[in-house]
Amino acid sequence: MSRASFSLAAILSATLLFGSNGSMEPLLQKIEKLEAFTLSSAVPIKLYDPFKRAASFVKKGKKRGFSSSPSLPRVLAVMNDRAFVNGRWVHAGDRVAGFKVAKIEGDGVVFKKGGTLRYVPVLKRKRVLKIKDFGE
Repeated sequence: MSRASFSLAAILSATLLFGSNGSMEPLLQKIEKLEAFTLSSAVPIKLYDPFKRAASFVKKGKKRGFSSSPSLPRVLAVMNDRAFVNGRWVHAGDRVAGFKVAKIEGDGVVFKKGGTLRYVPVLKRKRVLKIKDFGE
């Protein structure tokens, strides 16, 4: 049911319930006004695009992925005997992006592919928030 037909039904119902003092002319005038009203004659609504301001920050042409280079996996964290590589936790012996995890060290992972060992350190990330020490 459109807005105009809903309003029309509301006016008719109110008239039937409360009466129109014997005259239907005011009711018919209100109905004509509602029928003449269209959404195009209403005030245009400007929609807010939350991504418009961020569009200038997005680098075009470069696809973002998990690996820092096309050939090596991306190591984000190391904890005990596990490492967070390309979005999942792995142990020594697991396979990631065609590489076998040979050894997990405290600050990176050693990968093996085709007899070649490659060491990938944990990525250093810029801190978004600065942590202040207020002392004791």
